[in-house]
Amino acid sequence: MQAAYAQYPPMPQRYTIQKLKNPLSGGQNLIFRVKYFADTTMPQNIDIYHNGNIIYTLKDDGNFPDIIANDFIYSAYTLDSIPSLLSKIDILESKIIADSQFLHFQGHIGKAMKAADFAFFDKTSFNNFDEVSINALLVDAITCLDDLKKENSLLITDLSVVEDINRTYNVVAGTGNATGVWTFGEMMKNIANTNANNGVKDFLKSWVKLLRLDNVVAMNQFIGPWISKARGLNTPINVQKDMQAANIWETEWDNALTTEEGLLQNAPFKLTAIVNRIDLQQNVAYMQNMNNTAEKRFIFTMVNPYTGQIPLLDNNDFTSQNFIDWKGFNVIFEYGNIQTNLCDLQNFALQWYNLSSLTLGSTDYLDALELITNSVTLPNVAPSRPNGSAINRIRTNEKCFSSIAAQTNGAWAAADWQLRQMELNTGTHLFEHASVTNVPVSDPNNFNDANAAVNISRNGSESQNIIDWAFSSNVIKNRIRLGNYNIPNIFNNNNLLANFATLEKELVDIYGFDYAGIPNYYQNNSSLETKEIENQLSLNTCQGCHGSNNKTIFTQVRPATYGQPAKYWTTIPDVAPASDGFFDNRFTGLFYNTYTIALGS
Repeated sequence: MQAAYAQYPPMPQRYTIQKLKNPLSGGQNLIFRVKYFADTTMPQNIDIYHNGNIIYTLKDDGNFPDIIANDFIYSAYTLDSIPSLLSKIDILESKIIADSQFLHFQGHIGKAMKAADFAFFDKTSFNNFDEVSINALLVDAITCLDDLKKENSLLITDLSVVEDINRTYNVVAGTGNATGVWTFGEMMKNIANTNANNGVKDFLKSWVKLLRLDNVVAMNQFIGPWISKARGLNTPINVQKDMQAANIWETEWDNALTTEEGLLQNAPFKLTAIVNRIDLQQNVAYMQNMNNTAEKRFIFTMVNPYTGQIPLLDNNDFTSQNFIDWKGFNVIFEYGNIQTNLCDLQNFALQWYNLSSLTLGSTDYLDALELITNSVTLPNVAPSRPNGSAINRIRTNEKCFSSIAAQTNGAWAAADWQLRQMELNTGTHLFEHASVTNVPVSDPNNFNDANAAVNISRNGSESQNIIDWAFSSNVIKNRIRLGNYNIPNIFNNNNLLANFATLEKELVDIYGFDYAGIPNYYQNNSSLETKEIENQLSLNTCQGCHGSNNKTIFTQVRPATYGQPAKYWTTIPDVAPASDGFFDNRFTGLFYNTYTIALGS
């Protein structure tokens, strides 16, 4: 059961406590009860852990303090300091009242909750030994206030960090540390790990071959300049699209003049952000040992190693007006933290938190941050994982590597934005394409122009397979509604996940159901429930999170070249808009070169 709970813990609906008139001989003075969503796979006993130790066992066996067996209401005796417990509840409720509202997240969906609608703890009934509910949303009142600086401890984009001369390298100017710990090449070298019997040069080429390399942008702004810079040439060799078709670029890559050291040190990628994703940790209450202690992420933007230019995808439909369809190509390294128990994770989280007390970009700050990142980026930090690397996956945003064949009005829509996911293969020790998390297989009716939805039937076979899974049980439906789910690779012998996340027609894509058919196909299903499920499924796709569902234009962190600041946490961004037409605010961005669209927050 522990293995199942690691990814899919039971889902509570309500918590209650009841004070005992006569504490037990062991000192237990409370009854704690949890009502879970009905799930027939749940056992009668559930162990609750703290710091790897069982602190009590919830039971649904009909023996007091449990009342009725198998009703999914679990009970246990507990020992608590009642004055301390009531004091903590008072403090948190007072904060909710003082703030008048608080923010509650259900999956990726954040909702502003009013204090006036909050169900407060009934202390009078509790002191009369009645069973009283504890509002689970109390935890949302816990904040770090001003002690936590987001720009120091959560999303780090300051140039003093991402362009630190001791840890990063400016491939255009040739300044900084070419083998710095936060350089693309050094991190790829550590992931390859020659102890896993991979040549780093071939390892890197195998990753490049997974990218979308079918146009002039990829050849003339990416592959050609990279190989040329690796050879120490003053100007890039001419690598055209037809050379790619004949795999000429691979011959140039394999040439002895293109050295492994040159390729690694001159990799055309600039660090733009270091991200603390401690929020991705699993629920630890049901596990003795943790197998998901969240992630650290590094976001790189591709730059031309000679000019520093961010790659541009010219919109061929509008060349007379010199419009640009998309700008930039981001690569995200997503590392899994290596801690395995709550105590170690708490100490690690404090390391991130303590960065807020240091001056951003100072020597002390940079040293402390490097210590944190080294725990996942260095070789052999995760001996049981492929190549001994802590890397979970690499994701890419390859909009600018698409191509437009037609010259007719509207052909730009064919140049779909695409996100790919790569993971290490345990046998080859190389990256390979992996099914993209929570992105359903695309059929023509899955992701569509919302403005044209009235003219489109949404009954594609792949859509129906997702519907079959989503409505196959109340447990799955509730998990989706709460944003607490992962779409399986296979359901009823049907493949549910896509190999690529494709955003068609730019910004207006949503994942859609055939609303009319679902209530008839699945009984006792409300239209509101259907919309909630559809909304969560759409938002949790890459297309939804990086598109119209989240009011974001493609990237959460905008592509930026050397010297371009990206301070997301200031009231007014450093550049609003930048000279290139970009805003720094994640809720705004560039659609065409001369038109900036502000979508609002």
